[in-house]
Amino acid sequence: EVLLDVPPIAECEAKCALFYSISSTQPGLSGINLGKFLLKRVIDMLRKDMPSVQIFATLSPIPGFMQWLLAKLASQIKLAETEMQEGNLIEGASSTFRESILFPEEEKMIHSAIDQINGKQGIELLQDILKSSQWVKSDKLSAALKSPLMRLCTR
Repeated sequence: EVLLDVPPIAECEAKCALFYSISSTQPGLSGINLGKFLLKRVIDMLRKDMPSVQIFATLSPIPGFMQWLLAKLASQIKLAETEMQEGNLIEGASSTFRESILFPEEEKMIHSAIDQINGKQGIELLQDILKSSQWVKSDKLSAALKSPLMRLCTR
């Protein structure tokens, strides 16, 4: 689909092709991941038609990532609260079901990027940040979140 009536450069000068939101248009194919196949096919066609294009990238969002992450954080917070209330843990130990969502160095980077400290630590802090829009408006906080979010979206 052409997004600009007048491209910023001539087609023959283009070096990069970006793809966004690759999905099937046929209702019978919903739920079938054709993105990789479609991308390969289009890239092959572009290489033939536009040999100057050598860089290909996708900007497609990761469907359901934020919903999954917020649910994961909530369940881990609930598990930690339950363990604390029941006194099931020896200090410094963790449950079989607890996951390391944030690495210690990631948590430190997030803390150093926050202007105001609300007393929360780790995954509770991450949950609060993600539920608000403050991280989108802060270059420093966005940079601190990049590593853990990229790592978590590959799970």
